[in-house]
Amino acid sequence: DASYGWSFNGSSNYLKTGIFFNTTCSHIVRFSNAVSGAGTSLYGSTYWDNIRIMPSYGADYVYYQNGGPGSSTPSPKLLTGVLGIAGLQPYRDGSADGSPISSSWNGSNPTDIWIGCWNLQGSANGLSQVKIQAIAFYNTALTGTQMAAVTTAMNLL
Repeated sequence: DASYGWSFNGSSNYLKTGIFFNTTCSHIVRFSNAVSGAGTSLYGSTYWDNIRIMPSYGADYVYYQNGGPGSSTPSPKLLTGVLGIAGLQPYRDGSADGSPISSSWNGSNPTDIWIGCWNLQGSANGLSQVKIQAIAFYNTALTGTQMAAVTTAMNLL
């Protein structure tokens, strides 16, 4: 639906992308109506690579991963807005969000990114009830200025 983008029901629907990432890539998503405290993923893959963004994880924070077990968990949660990662730096609504993610992933055994959940070796996990208006993937780490520009463009949709 053009008025709100893709709608995910949190139980059975998601999109497989065939896109594989590493810690030097960037990804950014505009979303709305995420469920509070659900611990579900807007998109991602987990096994060795652990690439995902969870807009409401635990009591009141966003959970970012971009390679390996390291994560960044700044507060507060975000149920509508734009979240992304450029290299190892998380972004919220176009600005750096918290500390860079520590990553120990060596690039081996990647799994492809799925939207509306995270891909755990071919099984959908953390399915989200959310609407996604825009999502972009880049094969390089964008600068802060570039992340802000993409955020602005997504918000104009």
